[in-house]
Amino acid sequence: MPSPTTVAWKVAVQPGATTLSPTRTEVVAFDLEGRPTSWFREGRTFKRSLASDVVGRRTVDGVRRRWRLSEAEARAALQALAERPEWQDQRLVGILSRR
Repeated sequence: MPSPTTVAWKVAVQPGATTLSPTRTEVVAFDLEGRPTSWFREGRTFKRSLASDVVGRRTVDGVRRRWRLSEAEARAALQALAERPEWQDQRLVGILSRR
C-alpha cells in the first residue's frame, strides 16, 4: 500500500456526497455531514443506513450475497477504515468517537 504522501487520490464531489479513493480497490463515500455512507474494500461493498445499520454485499460464484453486520462488526469495520493511514486526515476519525 502506498504511503499517504504518495497516494494518487480520486475524488468525486457531487451535490449530496463526496467520494474518495486512494486506490482502485478502495472507495469511501461521505454524506454532506462527513459521515461514511458506503465503502468498497477487498471485493466487498458496505452500506450504512440512516439508522446506522451496516449491510455487506458481495458476489460469490455469480450469486449476490448480502448480510447485516452486528453492531460490533460495524464498529470494527468503521474503525478499520479510520485506522488506515490514508484516512487519518478525514473527519471519519472524529465521527467514530461519536457513534
